[in-house]
Amino acid sequence: MPCHPARARELLAKKRAVVVRRVPFVIRLKDRAREDSTVQGVQIRIDPGSRSTGIAVTDGKQEADHDEAVVTVRRGLVALEVRHRGRRIRDALQRRSEYRSRRRGARLRYRAPRFDNRTRPDRCGFPRLRLTRTTVHYGFQTGDLVRATVPRGRRAGTYTGRVAVRASGGFNITTAAGTVQGIHHSHVRLLQRADGCAYTTQKEAGALRSEPKAGARAADRR
Repeated sequence: MPCHPARARELLAKKRAVVVRRVPFVIRLKDRAREDSTVQGVQIRIDPGSRSTGIAVTDGKQEADHDEAVVTVRRGLVALEVRHRGRRIRDALQRRSEYRSRRRGARLRYRAPRFDNRTRPDRCGFPRLRLTRTTVHYGFQTGDLVRATVPRGRRAGTYTGRVAVRASGGFNITTAAGTVQGIHHSHVRLLQRADGCAYTTQKEAGALRSEPKAGARAADRR
């Protein structure tokens, strides 16, 4: 059940709840079981679109207005927006198609022949050209939400954001202010594992409007 941020801070301060996820922020009660809990009447509203899908969690209660008509007052609890990747995928496929078209029309008749640029397995070890199979370095993976606290030096400060790992141990952290490079892995603390999605937080453009319902028996139009 969504609650007010002040209520969440109170539960965490009293040790009655623990943090499950950082983004989106989710807590779990420790002194109450699922069988002993009841969820209040909430509704999930979905507004699908071509570029994004809006999701809102609302609750509603019936009240009488100044004309003594019963209206349903809805209050927005959580508002989310899922941005689709279809347009970016289409643009990437179109660029790849243009690259292939260029290769098919390339004139290679007067290009110098390939010579002495083969793989040398006896020189640098076999195989020389291979993909790195290790994606986890020092317990971190690219995309994890981390917090780095650098005590001293040119990069002294606290940085919170997504990490890009390196086998050398120098990580890059992308924050809201930009990307900080060369953070040593010993200063990094894990906040949340990567789940394949990127999250951003922004202020709401406007409040959710309540839908008036005329008559003694209020019926949802949706």
